[in-house]
Order: sequence, then C-alpha cells, then structure tokens
Amino acid sequence: MLAPIIPSIVYVYLSWGQETSLFLFLLTIVVAYGLTIALMLPSFLILVRTRKFNIYSSTVIPFVILFLLSIAYSACSYGGFGAFEAGGDVLVMNGKITMEGWKNIVGDAGVVALLGSLGGIIFFIIQKIRLGEKSE
Repeated sequence: MLAPIIPSIVYVYLSWGQETSLFLFLLTIVVAYGLTIALMLPSFLILVRTRKFNIYSSTVIPFVILFLLSIAYSACSYGGFGAFEAGGDVLVMNGKITMEGWKNIVGDAGVVALLGSLGGIIFFIIQKIRLGEKSE
C-alpha cells in the first residue's frame, strides 16, 4: 500500500512547504491511509469483482469520492464560523459561506481530488506490475 505516500508528500509540500513539521507529515500520512483503507480499498474490491478495474476507474473513482467528501467536510467546517477571512478574502460572513468561500472550498476540494487521482494511478500501476509478476 504505497499509493498514499506520494500524494501525501505532494500535499504536505504544497500546503506547508519547507515549514512543515514531522507531526503534520505523519498526520497527513495517517489520514491518507485511513481514507485509502476506508474508501478506496472497498472501491477497488468492487471494481475487481465487477471486472471494471482499469486506469479510468482508478483515476475517476478517487477523484469523485474525495472531491465530494472534501466539499462536505469544508462546508460543515466553515459553517461553524460567524466570520472567517483568509488571504484578505471574506470566506464566511454572519455564519454563511460567501462566494469567495465556495471558490476556496471547491479549489481545495479539486486539489485533494487530484491528489486522490494521483494515488489511484499509482495504485493501478503497482497492481498491474504485481499482476504481471504473478502471471509469469
């Protein structure tokens, strides 16, 4: 299960750059493995069982799942603030998410979803290499 490691490294570097700590890195890896085990592994087993495991499904399924999950999580998190600003933009005002807030949520969800797709591609490649070794 190496697939979550590379997207985790990319995420940590994009989010915190050189100022990251070992704790944040390990936390990111734990969350990535948790999502992989809880969501992606069952998806993979269903795809294999239905004979739909291919590069397309390995890319799109993690993208969709993580995009929707990230939007739901962020929308619930932002909703708890009376007012919230980031980078000079008002993201929440009077407990309601603003248009800038939604742009931020969708942008962040897109990045997380792309990283999930990267993990899916890596997982697909590893599985194809492993299956190739077993058939020889």
